[in-house]
Amino acid sequence: MGDGLDDVARERMVGPLRVRIYRSRGAAGSAAGADIADTIRAAVRAKGSARVVFAAAQSQREMLAALRAATDLEWGRVTTFQMDEYTAVPPGVASLAEFLDRALFEAVRPGAVNRIRTGDDPSVECDRYEELLRAEPLDLVCLGIGESGHLAYNDPPRARFADRRFVRLVTIGERSRRQAVNDGHFPSLESVPSTAYTMTVPALLSAQKLVGVVPGALRHEALGRALEGSIDEACPASALRTHPDCTLYVDEAAYEGRTEVAV
Repeated sequence: MGDGLDDVARERMVGPLRVRIYRSRGAAGSAAGADIADTIRAAVRAKGSARVVFAAAQSQREMLAALRAATDLEWGRVTTFQMDEYTAVPPGVASLAEFLDRALFEAVRPGAVNRIRTGDDPSVECDRYEELLRAEPLDLVCLGIGESGHLAYNDPPRARFADRRFVRLVTIGERSRRQAVNDGHFPSLESVPSTAYTMTVPALLSAQKLVGVVPGALRHEALGRALEGSIDEACPASALRTHPDCTLYVDEAAYEGRTEVAV
């Protein structure tokens, strides 16, 4: 990282959760990308492979760009998973799998890309994808926090911290559907699907390490609840405070007004 003001990070610990604050979303995303790249390198060195889950969201674009630029990563040794997927999308709209393809996978060519199959029977597909996720431990989950405080499509109040499943078919809350419009994925609320497949909260927390990118003023309220509210399903992202190795990379717009210490 360079010497500009955007590169000056501040840090706050909330229990075991590390929060790193940057002046811009670009700097936050780049720093997160560097952390993720280091984690992948370490996993490949230690055991010859890495298993990584990615979120498909506009909030992750800067981080994904940083990974595309990390040309020394041995992507052929990386197995990837998508965090969630709509059951169907209207013509002309990219699925979440297609978003990840365009933003990262087509450029880096991972050794294996595991996509959720939307055309199959939902109960069968949930079982199939869960089996893939459970086959070996996940090294890393790359995530964001939604405007409602959701993780993946675990929306309040339906999120289950004690869920025994790793994958579920869920109804998407209205605020999350509006976020999909705000982020530019869909032209109108009516065009956003009402159901999706999602990894559950326990599935996300099962990874050895979590790295989150949380930019923008629209996530300010959700980030505050995640860091300072009760740890419960009313704010699914609050569960991140229970994980032993989770770092959030946030910008000033998302974090403004909270307490931090210089690092």
